[in-house]
Amino acid sequence: MTDTTFASLFSGCGCLDLGLERAGMRCIYQCEWDRHARAVLRYRFPGIPLAGDITLVEGDDIPQADVWAFGSPCKEFARCNKSNRSQGLSGSQSGLAWQVVRLLREKRPVERPSMLLWENVGSVYDKTYAEGLESWFEAFGDLGYPEVQAFLLRGPDVSVPQLRPRWFTLLSPSKVDFAGLKWAVDACSAFDLLNDDDGDLMSEHWRGEYARKLRRVWGEGKTEKVVARYQPILDLEHPEPALFTGNLSWSPSDGFSPTLDCTGQAFVYKPEWGGIRTLAPVERERLTGLPEDWTEVGDYEPWPRHSDKLKRSGGHSIVPKGQRIKMTGNGVIVQVAELMGRLMLANINVKSEVAS
Repeated sequence: MTDTTFASLFSGCGCLDLGLERAGMRCIYQCEWDRHARAVLRYRFPGIPLAGDITLVEGDDIPQADVWAFGSPCKEFARCNKSNRSQGLSGSQSGLAWQVVRLLREKRPVERPSMLLWENVGSVYDKTYAEGLESWFEAFGDLGYPEVQAFLLRGPDVSVPQLRPRWFTLLSPSKVDFAGLKWAVDACSAFDLLNDDDGDLMSEHWRGEYARKLRRVWGEGKTEKVVARYQPILDLEHPEPALFTGNLSWSPSDGFSPTLDCTGQAFVYKPEWGGIRTLAPVERERLTGLPEDWTEVGDYEPWPRHSDKLKRSGGHSIVPKGQRIKMTGNGVIVQVAELMGRLMLANINVKSEVAS
């Protein structure tokens, strides 16, 4: 069996890395800016070289690998960003994707990976960003990756009940053959992954606030039917369970979780509870395909000014709830990453056999 390796950039809490390892690849390098996510990586992938700020990484710092996998920041691509989402790759965060081009330029051609995997949000190929993406892909083409193949995949496509549409883009010297890739898709329901307790239910005050927001966002013209879908839930009168997020997207879900974000505003309603509560971190992990409590503990580097004594001295420490929510909101469906890993492995191994 070929020992196919990958370097992970913008690694988050390791969702993409875990999926690629499940496919049969081996992680040999990680890079993540966020301190809490870095602690989870250190705990879950012990011994793997782990860098922080990608702008300080040099090409020679990254060991030679068959694949570079990266889910660069989505902020200036994301539809939920109302302030500067039009900036795309010119934005201060999403523009960090250009660092991958820089790092490849700093590698000798024989040391560059055979293939690149880029993950980002479902809106990344909107017309608004076409010009910036064209320049970016041209830069990769000049470095030996002229072929660009993109796959839009969601959780239900791999039997995980979170919608989360994400583009997975392969950049390679030649076209990737995916005709022989097959996988089974099983029926799945988010409600099967939720804890059977009512937790802390949303107060009447906040249900009223969301009802007012609902009418403010959707209460005119044809969109009044959206209000009609949500109002019985907020009034605790709906006969069936439902899931929805704080942005009150087009329709509450009756089986799949809406895409989880970093705010923690992901809610579940069950009539037997007589109320609504937020999803717990462990439920968010399940809906991302992660093992239970994946983000619960981190191995922290010393953090001298932190209020938590354990984090000040470094070592194993509990990850704050808000940070666990943030990590799963930034995460990739693990099983989708595994599928992409299988696709890359099939093509890399074929090329290796031909070359030998």
